[in-house]
Amino acid sequence: MELEDGEDEIAHIRELQTKTAERYFKEGSISRETYDSTMGDLSDRLSELEQMKEKLEEKS
Repeated sequence: MELEDGEDEIAHIRELQTKTAERYFKEGSISRETYDSTMGDLSDRLSELEQMKEKLEEKS
């Protein structure tokens, strides 16, 4: 993974988190279960990417 690719994916995940929150809180178009599951998955991936980003920054 290149640093720039990771930063792009991090931005995309944050955007998905915002959209998921809007779908649950504003629109009511997804269930609480779907919201919790989706946000959990996105948070897990975000944590992975941030750790990888830190390692790449240390190497450069």
